[in-house]
Amino acid sequence: RMPTFSMTNAERGALVAYLSAQRKGPPQLAMWASKVPKPQYDNAEQVNLGKELFRTEYGCLGCHRMDDEGGVLGPDLTHLGSRLRPAWVVEYLLSPAAFSPRGMMPELFVREAKSGNPMSRKAGRDGLADLSAVVAYLFHKSGPATQEPLQTPDAVQVKKGGALFAALNCAA
Repeated sequence: RMPTFSMTNAERGALVAYLSAQRKGPPQLAMWASKVPKPQYDNAEQVNLGKELFRTEYGCLGCHRMDDEGGVLGPDLTHLGSRLRPAWVVEYLLSPAAFSPRGMMPELFVREAKSGNPMSRKAGRDGLADLSAVVAYLFHKSGPATQEPLQTPDAVQVKKGGALFAALNCAA
């Protein structure tokens, strides 16, 4: 579980600036992510496939909680749609280590050498369809977040936030 920290508003702002500065992966991720079919949050067949993949094929409940089930090693994904954008989640799932090099999230997808298309590490699975279905499931309750475009964080705030991140022994 995430511990409770007693921080000032300025410290919270610096931490948000630092974490926001970490949000982008390598440029090729956007290209790979563009090959993933757009998740259909209102398509019951795709959502149900995503649920099945999430729960069994990829074993996500081993680490993550969803609707009061699952592990606690990773973040609770129940309300993911209220916090994140689907495009970011697709990029993250394509290469978790690009966003969090010290993180424990496994690489579930690899890129095909010739096309660069995402492929599932599971034999016989269509990585593009699987990724789209899992994201549809993760966002089916709330849809994608409707947030203001992210601003480029101030460099001074990012530096302060990075120091605070390290001092609190955080791991992203």
